[in-house]
Amino acid sequence: MNEIDLNQMIQLINAAIAGLYVRQANIFDFTAQTGLTEWNLAHHLANEIHALLPAFNCDVDVTKHDHGNMRPDIIFHQRGTNLRNLLVVETKFRGNNGAVASDIQKIQNEWFGGQLVYKFGASINLWDVNHTDVQVFLNPNWH
Repeated sequence: MNEIDLNQMIQLINAAIAGLYVRQANIFDFTAQTGLTEWNLAHHLANEIHALLPAFNCDVDVTKHDHGNMRPDIIFHQRGTNLRNLLVVETKFRGNNGAVASDIQKIQNEWFGGQLVYKFGASINLWDVNHTDVQVFLNPNWH
């Protein structure tokens, strides 16, 4: 896990997003009877990132009991230990600046601290296939 640096993680996440938009170019195209949700996008994005991080387990919307039952959108880790917590991703679907700022604060205050200590955090705001805002952070507490 230590072999992945911040620049590599940024490249990996951007490649996963690009892959999502290539493999599912119509991901934002739904009928009036079906509404697209952040959770649906997070699921598909998790699959794309997981294809690039196959050595890690991928989970979506799990509950963190020691963190007020908060739920990170996507995590890449080894189940059963906190020693291999690699990446936590918070996603938004056309989120406003306040919602994105809240996600970034959650990454820094919750997922980078306590016993979890994820190495990387990412805030991904999906607008459409031509516009996605991505911010990736290295945990300053990483050991």
